[in-house]
Amino acid sequence: MYHLNFIRLENKSIIQQSIDKILNKNKINVSKLIISLETDTIDKLKSAVQAGLGVAFVPYLTVETELKQNLFQTIQIKNTHLQQQLSILNLRLPNKPNNFTGFYHKFWHLITRISKHV
Repeated sequence: MYHLNFIRLENKSIIQQSIDKILNKNKINVSKLIISLETDTIDKLKSAVQAGLGVAFVPYLTVETELKQNLFQTIQIKNTHLQQQLSILNLRLPNKPNNFTGFYHKFWHLITRISKHV
């Protein structure tokens, strides 16, 4: 996970501060993430993911519509102690229901392994 490019909201964002707190509580070291882009809105963050610039941790409700439209796919973080469901957003490619590359498969296995120990 620490080798992926992440897109996130600006540090001053209350939403981003909440996400960071949740990640840190679940033993995901936010300071080790590669931040390739910071935005000031969720809509800009979603556009950046859609453009293929990286992945993002987002509250589920902020992408519920796009998920129903199959524009994005999520990786659920199992066994985390969250007050709000948190997902990782990834671009869904047409005609590929699960476009995870080897890179993302490794990421998925890492998240699964982390979640079993939290």
